[in-house]
Amino acid sequence: MAIYYILIVLFCVAHSVLVMRQIKTYMHRIISQSNYRLLFNLTSLSFLVAIIWLYSGLEHEILFTFKWQYLIGGAFVFLGASLSYISFKSYNTAEFLGLTREAENQHLAIKGMNRYVRHPLYSSTFIMLWGALLIQPTQAYLGFAAIMSIYILIGTRLEENKLIELFGQDYRDYKKQVPMFFPTIRK
Repeated sequence: MAIYYILIVLFCVAHSVLVMRQIKTYMHRIISQSNYRLLFNLTSLSFLVAIIWLYSGLEHEILFTFKWQYLIGGAFVFLGASLSYISFKSYNTAEFLGLTREAENQHLAIKGMNRYVRHPLYSSTFIMLWGALLIQPTQAYLGFAAIMSIYILIGTRLEENKLIELFGQDYRDYKKQVPMFFPTIRK
């Protein structure tokens, strides 16, 4: 079980290190920008496959059961996946996946789900992570969901610092107007 948790933490560390501006700048000298993004995504995917593989080999003790847990969990996973799908429509998917080069002159685009929350993909990830706990209520999955949630919170703070550096006052104003993960009811 320790190797499983270590691998999850290594995924988080590798993910954070590979998005650091200094690392990206260095790597862009060695390989193209789009190839770096593709390498980043393949590295992340490899870690996730290894984590799933290790998880499947663990003995699992069910932490809880209740009558509607699979239905409720499935509804949350479906909701999170649907929100991810809708959120991706606001992004250049080919660029995100590393299949095309990043745009040189980026501007702060507030469209789609980004009008309601600053990080809709993270919001949908939270919903899927914790909904899946109802489907897979094991200690190993609870540990995965907890570590990933903490990582998303930390990573979001780091990402927001980069966005302030990139977009300046525009992002600071956006940050004041739009919540981070979950929409609020506005007057």
